[in-house]
Amino acid sequence: MEHLYLNDIVKDHPAEKAAFIFKDQVTTYGQFRQNVEAKAAFLQSRGIREGDRVGLISKNCPQFVETYFACALAGAIVVPINFQLVAAEIAYICQDTGMKVLIAQKPIELADALAELGVEKSPEQFTFEEMVPPAGTSFHAVNRKPEEAVAIIYTSGTTGRPKGAVLSQSGIVANTIGISKRVNMHEEDISLCVLPMYHCFAWVTSVCGNLYFGATIVVQETFHYGDAMKLIHKYHINAMYGVPTMFQLFVNSADPAELAHFRYFVSGGAALPRVLYDEFAKKFGQHVQEGYGLSARRANRGRAPSACPSSTWRYRSRTKRAGKCSWAKSANCAPRARTSCWATGTGPRKRPTRCAAAGSIRKIWPTVTKTDTSISWTA
Repeated sequence: MEHLYLNDIVKDHPAEKAAFIFKDQVTTYGQFRQNVEAKAAFLQSRGIREGDRVGLISKNCPQFVETYFACALAGAIVVPINFQLVAAEIAYICQDTGMKVLIAQKPIELADALAELGVEKSPEQFTFEEMVPPAGTSFHAVNRKPEEAVAIIYTSGTTGRPKGAVLSQSGIVANTIGISKRVNMHEEDISLCVLPMYHCFAWVTSVCGNLYFGATIVVQETFHYGDAMKLIHKYHINAMYGVPTMFQLFVNSADPAELAHFRYFVSGGAALPRVLYDEFAKKFGQHVQEGYGLSARRANRGRAPSACPSSTWRYRSRTKRAGKCSWAKSANCAPRARTSCWATGTGPRKRPTRCAAAGSIRKIWPTVTKTDTSISWTA
């Protein structure tokens, strides 16, 4: 069956199957679909129409996913926001998008920050608990094309204000299907979601990829090594996407037997050092796969196969001047492994004509030291 819309990826999964586990509470796929439709009805009851911008700011939780899917179902354009931004930064995004409604995990005071930008009226704010449709209200279907915008992802610019990257439903779905099949995800996976859901990397892989296959997602609000290991043991987690610093913590502190049942590990968000790649493989007996992508081009445009060292295909470095990229190559890496990850080529086995990574987009980099057990996300 062809999937064109975001909600298509969850509509056929068994109602009783666990979709999310969060703080020991289970949300089944049936409950998830009901919650999405209820939240979509609520948005429509507040005057949200096709193309209206709805902000979404929260730490990881199932309600974040429900609201994102509800916006898509109601025909709105969701604007996921980094929960660590200050009021002035959030206010700019509200102004830049013409945001009509802001859904937040907890209320945010934005009146003063918006007034400084010359915005007289703040977007209506609601918490997840307040997203209850009036009695007798039901969701009514909208006519939105799959190639139309469903999300605006803000990426920090190297100069000036952050830039909004507009993503379509069909684009997100296509990226989801591509990366999840490439990694060989399946419905029996119990995956740990520790990456921030507002970011494209987590959204396409940890969230949408697992939902596409009907897997179970164990959600961690923010990453803490000790808590992550408890979840791994308790729920027999066998898959995860992460960033290099998380895998460094595993190398530093985890016992090989604790991760022996994992089917795959995928790293992204920052370059995976070759020394870490080798240390992880030596200690745990399997390789960390690595993905690469841009927010403006969706999250993941390819990955390094587990048998191929990550340094054989990724950008080794970026120069300040656009169009100047250093590529890593290896004679023992299969051509398909090299070419499948090239995000902006003009044809098979061709290098990009200009560097899509250079210029205005800056990643959300995690910072961690060898003794840290938690990761702080910075924009």
